[in-house]
Amino acid sequence: MPTGSSCRECQARKVKCDRTPLRCLVCIRLNLDCSFSHPESPKPGHVEELTQAGTKRKRARRACLGCRAVKAKCSGRRPCERCVAKHLACEGIVTTGIEGSGQDDATSSVSTGLPEVPRNLDSISRDASLGDPGTTSSTAFDELDRRTTRGYLDDYFEEASRSTVAILHKATIITDWTRGTLDPALLKIIITTVQYRRHGYAGGTVEVRQSMDQVQQDVLSKWSRYNLTLLQVLVLLTQLRFQAGDNIEVWNLLPIAARMIFTLGLNQEKEYSNAVIQECRRRLVWSIFHLDRGLEDLAVCSPERIHIRLPCDQHTFQRGGVSRAAFLMDDVVEDGTGVDIYAFWLRLLVTRDRVLRYAKRVKRAGIVPSSTYHEMQALQAELDHFEKTLPADLKMSSERTMMMAHSTEWVKYVGLHMQWYQSHCDLYRICVPGLRESLPRDTLAKTPSDFIDFCQEACPDNALRLCHLLSDMYRLEPGDATSDTSLPISIYSAAQIYRQLRHLLPSEGENRLHAVKERLVDALQLARPLEIMPGPMKCVRDVNKVISALEEGTREQSSRSSSIGAGEISGHFLPSKHALLPRFAKSDDEPTPSLNVQVSSAAPTSVSGQEEPAARIMLDLASSKQVGNDGQLDDGGVVSWDPFDMEMNDYYDPDIGVLLASLEQQFDDAPRAA
Repeated sequence: MPTGSSCRECQARKVKCDRTPLRCLVCIRLNLDCSFSHPESPKPGHVEELTQAGTKRKRARRACLGCRAVKAKCSGRRPCERCVAKHLACEGIVTTGIEGSGQDDATSSVSTGLPEVPRNLDSISRDASLGDPGTTSSTAFDELDRRTTRGYLDDYFEEASRSTVAILHKATIITDWTRGTLDPALLKIIITTVQYRRHGYAGGTVEVRQSMDQVQQDVLSKWSRYNLTLLQVLVLLTQLRFQAGDNIEVWNLLPIAARMIFTLGLNQEKEYSNAVIQECRRRLVWSIFHLDRGLEDLAVCSPERIHIRLPCDQHTFQRGGVSRAAFLMDDVVEDGTGVDIYAFWLRLLVTRDRVLRYAKRVKRAGIVPSSTYHEMQALQAELDHFEKTLPADLKMSSERTMMMAHSTEWVKYVGLHMQWYQSHCDLYRICVPGLRESLPRDTLAKTPSDFIDFCQEACPDNALRLCHLLSDMYRLEPGDATSDTSLPISIYSAAQIYRQLRHLLPSEGENRLHAVKERLVDALQLARPLEIMPGPMKCVRDVNKVISALEEGTREQSSRSSSIGAGEISGHFLPSKHALLPRFAKSDDEPTPSLNVQVSSAAPTSVSGQEEPAARIMLDLASSKQVGNDGQLDDGGVVSWDPFDMEMNDYYDPDIGVLLASLEQQFDDAPRAA
């Protein structure tokens, strides 16, 4: 028989309490926070959400100052939905009394943006919170109660389950948080990541940006005391900076994270009694390895130095099972059981690395590609072997595409096969005139015509299969939006290939030019959700321009012979973009070369009235001043280098010495410009 006094909620509401231990039936029925379940005094953070009686406080009392001033409906959270939508500073009310004093909000003091730092965020220095109201990112975090924080954690792990690889273990993180032992910096970067996504990736609010800066300062200040947790924070921060388009920050943070792999010995497989910790170590390495596939001369993590198992499947990871995944350099993965799709993606990444290095070497050295046919065959055989050894449930087919479209792994499935098709395009596009990745005209002139025909047939064939995959997936209407930033890049590459080789497409049938254009439009719709990110947004815009001009001109004007011999800008040529291959200005007295070679001058500023609309679109692309993406010069003649434009078409990097000299000149000129 229940004994004792009534719970606090029933006493305040003056109702009969059955005094059931842990939680009375009345509180269960009304969904109240029964005091029997919290024998100790409630934490101060509960005052904002609940009244003294335990009922949820009215939204009007939780409204921010901005909503109060105009008597607008406020969601009651910080920042509130109205302030976020209108890009306003959301200032709340901080109660100065103690719980149970009965003090009304009318006697509360206005928040100055300087509430005391909670225990779980004590890594934020008090000096950082001494700024003006609304100028520090600590305000938004300080006002979070446990319910809101738990919502951030749940949202993060829900999104992480659909990403390429989740580096945090949900049960471990939430357990540490409930016990109050979760690292403050790790909690803050998780919340910052979710808040940045909620703001649509459009740069984030000032508070979120400042939070990123504070986490970065906190992590770098502990350089000499690095451990696994701090490396997790650094990797999450690097990934967030990459999404935010802060490429210079990523360029500086990534080598630190990459070298910490070897400092902590994470690149070696070691036996641990805790399978979760061991898998977290592996996933940290693979996340850094994926980001560190940058410039050939500056990369830190080479495949030969990674001696750990590939990521296991998400189910095994979350339940704490022992990984049965293979190693990166294993020849064959038997059946794929217990292996994540991302593991196959990583294996393909190594093959594509070799493809891109081969293409860059041939282009830079001006080698006639037919003389390296045996290397091309070996790379093609490696791609074929990869496809044959895929597990049956990961192979490409209309049935498997339909099954994967409505699963949480559809992004990984599409990304895997998209990269496989893209690797074929990377291998053969060196013989496609008009692309920046193609060989110079004089080298192509020395290449046997049958070899060029072979490459020009294989390249659009794989681009066509890529577009069919993306178009079919879009028409199946997958439930989740894609997060793969390489998606618009592959669509752009396919569109450029069609633009240059449209004469090879049949005039009738499902592969005619108009049908291909419709497929490209469908594929682009699949990438539309990525427009909220800075980098993909520019690529999607350029894909639109290429698709719009795809059917301009005649089929004869795009023939192989006329493409190779083209030495002037015409209305039927769109320069390849989104490759890390800046062009350098020539002197005024030198002749202006074609845009399809590595070195070119600025495009003309006018178009003849007789030229087609495609010419104007081409000039818009060529005269754009996005130097990082377009590989052109800024007004000062200095190369503006975006190191992570390699995501566009990897490894086509210019001379490192020239770029570093240009960067030094920019830094030297900065004080004088100020």
